[in-house]
Amino acid sequence: MRYQTFLQIFFVAAVSCSAPDVAAAPGARPAFKIALRGRPEWNNMKDVRADLGPDVGISGRIVDLRGALVSGKFLKHPRHSQDESSLGVRIRIAGLTLKNGFLDDIPGGLMVQVPGVTLQNLTFTTAGEDFVSNVKDCSDGLRVIGCQFFNSQKGDKSIQANDARGLVVVGNLISRGTTAIRIQKKNAKKQGGRAIVEANRFMEMDTAINAAGKVTVVLRNNVFQSVSSKIKIDGSRVRINNG
Repeated sequence: MRYQTFLQIFFVAAVSCSAPDVAAAPGARPAFKIALRGRPEWNNMKDVRADLGPDVGISGRIVDLRGALVSGKFLKHPRHSQDESSLGVRIRIAGLTLKNGFLDDIPGGLMVQVPGVTLQNLTFTTAGEDFVSNVKDCSDGLRVIGCQFFNSQKGDKSIQANDARGLVVVGNLISRGTTAIRIQKKNAKKQGGRAIVEANRFMEMDTAINAAGKVTVVLRNNVFQSVSSKIKIDGSRVRINNG
């Protein structure tokens, strides 16, 4: 089964009320494997090509993994998986799109440090600190669309959006971990943004969404299964808009 076809089928199941109560492991086989080494820092597209090799598709600022599994197995791992200094892939290319592949065992996950990054049709497995994070004040416009996050019961957050201005999280499946999405850093200088969380399925976790600081969170058509708390609010400046 082709990777893209699998994702389309899984996405339909993920937003359907008839989906199973327990998330299954990814069912598609990676087309090929890529092993990250050293300290992955993507400052330009040459860095991306050097880390990912010749078989992925790169056009402008769009990186198509073409069904590859990108593994962090050979990156330095901390003693504790939730170490916030864990080594991750530092994305410093504004407007980058990364799509159509698998990411496994990257200790610090994808660390977005610039505006306008899109992550689409990606499957994340073997959690470290966070699967995806961005830095406060300078990485607005993060978009996470049609992805799957298979965290563990003892895992931390799947998405840590420290800069929630223009955040879009749509059509994802997020399974396990303590918190699915952390929205906005409370001490950020640039606040007052609007985050859209729509058509996602949250499964088997303590908290689906934890919002702080000054932010408006728009919630639409999300499904919660075996979730202790759908949303937690840290502070009086958080606004929730249910559609």
